Amino acid sequence: MRVQFYPIDAAARNINGRTAAVLYGKTVSGERICVTDTTCAPFFYVVPKHGSTTELEKWISELKLREKDVDYFVLKVESKAMKLNDKEINVLKIYTNNAFSYYLVNEIKKRNDVSEVFEYDLPFLQAYLLDKRLVPGFLTEAEGEFIAKSARIPVFSASALEQPYDEIIKPRVLAFDVETYSPKGSSSPEHDPVIMISFYSENFKKTITWKKFETTDTSIDFVDSEFELLNRFKRTIYEFKPDYLVGYTSDLFVFPYLKKRADKYGLFFDIGTDKSSANIGRSETSITGIVHIDLYKFISKIISEKLETDSYRLKDVAQELLGETKKTVDIEKLEYTWDNEPSKLGPYCEYNLNDAYLIYRLYEKVAPMMDELVKLTNMFPHDVVRGNYTQYTESFLIKESKFMNEMIPFRPSFEDYESRKTFSSSDELVEAEQGIYNNVFVYDFTLLFPSIIATHNISPGAFNCWCCNEKIPGESTHFCRKVTGFFTRITSAMLDRRKRIVKMLADETEKTSEQMHILSARENALTNISRSLYGVFAYPSSRWHNANCTAAILAYARNYMVSIMNKAIEAGFKILYADFDSIFLRKGVHSVKLSESLYETIVASLPEKMELNHEGIYPRAMFVSSKQGKSMKRFALLN
Repeated sequence: MRVQFYPIDAAARNINGRTAAVLYGKTVSGERICVTDTTCAPFFYVVPKHGSTTELEKWISELKLREKDVDYFVLKVESKAMKLNDKEINVLKIYTNNAFSYYLVNEIKKRNDVSEVFEYDLPFLQAYLLDKRLVPGFLTEAEGEFIAKSARIPVFSASALEQPYDEIIKPRVLAFDVETYSPKGSSSPEHDPVIMISFYSENFKKTITWKKFETTDTSIDFVDSEFELLNRFKRTIYEFKPDYLVGYTSDLFVFPYLKKRADKYGLFFDIGTDKSSANIGRSETSITGIVHIDLYKFISKIISEKLETDSYRLKDVAQELLGETKKTVDIEKLEYTWDNEPSKLGPYCEYNLNDAYLIYRLYEKVAPMMDELVKLTNMFPHDVVRGNYTQYTESFLIKESKFMNEMIPFRPSFEDYESRKTFSSSDELVEAEQGIYNNVFVYDFTLLFPSIIATHNISPGAFNCWCCNEKIPGESTHFCRKVTGFFTRITSAMLDRRKRIVKMLADETEKTSEQMHILSARENALTNISRSLYGVFAYPSSRWHNANCTAAILAYARNYMVSIMNKAIEAGFKILYADFDSIFLRKGVHSVKLSESLYETIVASLPEKMELNHEGIYPRAMFVSSKQGKSMKRFALLN
């Protein structure tokens, strides 16, 4: 039989001595479901040295080890054609029974007829999703049968899975917030109880507290103790059956606090869809089958660059993103009111519920950005919320590598990391002196480094080819101009896609505000991952670290910026400041018309994929020195 469902969470489980994938989600009718896939197997690639591989294949196929009372063995060996830095190579694909394959890999590496081993360090679930071409949250069809198992949800054993539809989940979202007893301005989970918990969702709102008072507010539920409050917290989640449980600072504060209070009563938060307890750690909380979203982490790391506020408190973020703020109460009197005037607790319950409401609304605001990052990276929502652009970019490249049949480099060892050359892209070509300046023009590149990668074929496999000799400015090396490299294809496609979206955003006709919001999120995700591609070459911890590619990008960037500065000087402008992606020009007596003419001249000289923006003309600009004695682009502009 077939079932259709949206996978939102996954786990690796040992079933009959083999690692299997377990997917959690909900069906098209809204029911929870667990889908197990035992047809998959962990795998890695072995690159043999030149010569026949018959003996090597036979030896690997018979390889068996037992370590710490666990059996590790090879299930199957396949010969495959793959690419390594755009070069065709023959490899052996090794399927194993256990995702922890390091013992087998170490034995294989000892052989003289093995050149290298790849992809053994990829997380099993990440490799599984890519191998099956599954994207988290998208409508999936599974072929198989339901099996009997002790669980809160039906379990379906899949013999085949596919995603033939471009339809993403509309999750059932439940936001929550807590209030704690704080007698001295701050609360201690060892001593101070949780006194209120509020939930908010579409057509659902509830505040639970254990201090009773008269009220006509039907959204307030009373219980007899903190123990009952924590139990009701569990029951509400169980009965509501959310796909996403959303909090604010819930990783670092709320769940650890709740756990310590629950431990006092011997209470387990067994709210996972498989009856498991929430995995509450010091830095994050995960719940099997439910996506726990801590908005604070996502907003402070990913959305922050778009915010004017430098405070990520709920009230400040809500004010900027929603135009709404927290309810006004004298929160410092909550403890006194709790102890002495419980009849006046009503406004505090409203305050707590309003916080849950704001969290829910903030989720709605940033959800399109989360969805776009899931699509681009193939990461689960839980990981996207806690990720950063370095992680997103690596996951994106791993996905693209799989689809283009490219081998994925392994993470560097400590020795490799220490030996790798580091680069800086923050150097200033012209350093501004501290002071106030009049009539300043600002030109700024959009994604200069990615456009250099796309324009000049900066890709490891294209380095120093035999067929070309067009040197990098100021260098003795070159990149191929005839065969497009792996990185160039990816980067060029992203820049083209982003350009199409920008064009769509400029034309608001026949688009709803929701469609515009989704397009804006898509453009933002593409822009930031494109911008991070330079770091893939430059950072020593990157799988794709490449000093030659990094040096080439910086050399081309410097060459373009120097060319622009020379054109500006020839036109009579003075250079106030310049770095690797922006330039500040002093206007002096020159007219706006002359500045626009210079801009048009510069743009006409640039390659197709490079975008230079005329950011504006500013009557005043102020530069200040940093602690290092350089401006470091610390400035203020008055328009």
